[in-house]
Amino acid sequence: MRNLFRPQYLLILFLFAIFSFFLFSVVKDRPESPNDIGFLGGIIAWGRFNVPNIDKTIQIITRDKAFYDGEFYSVKPPLLTWFIGRSLHLVFSVVKPELISNDIPFHISSVFLVSTIPVILMALLLFLLLLKKKVNIFVSLILSSLLVFSTLLLPYSQYLNNHILTALFTFAIFALFFFVRMKRLIRDIILGLLLSLLLATEPQFFAIFALCLCPLIIKEFGKDFRRYLCLLLGFFPISFAHFLLNYLSFGVLYPVQLNMPRFFGYEGSHLYNISNPLDINVYKSPFIILVFNNLLGTHGVFLYMPMLFFFFLYKNKKSLGWMFVMLLLVVSVIAYSIFSPNFGGWSYGNRRFIPLIPLIYYYAVLAICETKKELLRVLFIVLLVVSIFFSYVGFKNTWFNKKLLINRDFSYFPLLYNLNKDYFKVFDYDH
Repeated sequence: MRNLFRPQYLLILFLFAIFSFFLFSVVKDRPESPNDIGFLGGIIAWGRFNVPNIDKTIQIITRDKAFYDGEFYSVKPPLLTWFIGRSLHLVFSVVKPELISNDIPFHISSVFLVSTIPVILMALLLFLLLLKKKVNIFVSLILSSLLVFSTLLLPYSQYLNNHILTALFTFAIFALFFFVRMKRLIRDIILGLLLSLLLATEPQFFAIFALCLCPLIIKEFGKDFRRYLCLLLGFFPISFAHFLLNYLSFGVLYPVQLNMPRFFGYEGSHLYNISNPLDINVYKSPFIILVFNNLLGTHGVFLYMPMLFFFFLYKNKKSLGWMFVMLLLVVSVIAYSIFSPNFGGWSYGNRRFIPLIPLIYYYAVLAICETKKELLRVLFIVLLVVSIFFSYVGFKNTWFNKKLLINRDFSYFPLLYNLNKDYFKVFDYDH
């Protein structure tokens, strides 16, 4: 215990407290996009009215909503909105019942739960993983903080979204599976629990993640059926609740996004059967173009966060963890380029790739920590500064909601739009 009061640990705790205070302080008090308006509507529907549909909420105005059996619903996973809504109702009832009738406390508290706290926990987990790799304690602290300030985590940490919470569960599963040593059966139960939380938070990404992880689970478990049973034991309760609530809300077990005509074919929908060519239709491009834009182009992971390039410079490419992250990146880019060509709608970068960021970042910083080449270190610092600047650009204007005219064709390029809006002012997009 005495070690906890050593000056260096007290300094680390102080810096970590400042870091946490900043993240709590930047949270918006109201939603600023159809995505978080719809999310908030689902939470308030459960928290204030104890119903799954958003018809009684002002958030019904959002364009991100599903329609079923004469009622509108949030498109966010129903177990997630139910849990947050009912939990906040319970807390508000005890602390100050008047808060239940106010949308602002619901929004701020929800952002704390799904964005702020998960970001802090991811930084802490990265700090511990770097210490495990014998990285200097202060270097580990700096790099852990920069996970937030140099990536898309910073812009979206202000808002209500499920991608940051997904990133936390993804990172936790990654750490548990590849680095934690404990009793196998207990570890398998925890692994199943985390996988079920991932399913309940973002089913589409869960499918991608499970597809990549299943071969490794089978390889490790072999014919030991006790381990599979323990995995299912941890996975069953939350996953059962997820599917049950999805069925009670929509009459189906699968995510509603898989049946666009049925749930998004209502009159005025901007997600299906759209007549306006300048609406979400503008994202329709050939597969190769979508892949390029997801990696390096208009919404590219490695354009918005260029220091992540160092992921590919990690020396031990035979590492099972590195190969898994590489596979996850490839499958995610292919899947989202085929099934989700709209890059996450009117958002800065592609927010659907947020769950990959901590994993890629982990190996990127390990690559620079292990290198002895001075030139690479200088290049990393340069790209890190650029990444921090691009993160700040998105932080100022995350939901830019504008169309940009490029090469006589409409497409969306949020980074270029924001740079022009705040710095260059070459184009006037409003006229």
